[in-house]
Amino acid sequence: MNMSKLTEAIREYEDYQESSGTMSEKNIKMYILVNAYTGLQKGKMCAQVGHAVSGMTEIMLKKNRQKWKKYTRSGSAKIVLKVTSEEDFIDILDRTKHFPKYYVVDAGKTQCAPGTTTAVAYAPMHSDATPSCIKTLGLY
Repeated sequence: MNMSKLTEAIREYEDYQESSGTMSEKNIKMYILVNAYTGLQKGKMCAQVGHAVSGMTEIMLKKNRQKWKKYTRSGSAKIVLKVTSEEDFIDILDRTKHFPKYYVVDAGKTQCAPGTTTAVAYAPMHSDATPSCIKTLGLY
């Protein structure tokens, strides 16, 4: 497969190697579940996912820096999945209580009511440790 012109161009930049990941570990992923039943516009939901990733990054750097390093060396894969009902979201959270998470609860200044949970990021985990209730969700 041919590399895109954009990818060819950025490989020439000084900071490319710092941001590309070395892939020394495999199958470590961060799962982000989004509250798809809110009807938020895609751009707003993308911002919520950004908040989730940022929040989980802070948690990992404070509590488990070694695991964070393994995750970043693995390429920092992020899988964004949709949850289509409040009941399903609660069920998944109940089943994954023991997994470290970061919850994004919106202030309600633009598209949703204050206090709306929009996204939840899980600490990076190996694929084989991913709970079945997460594996069955579809991509956002």
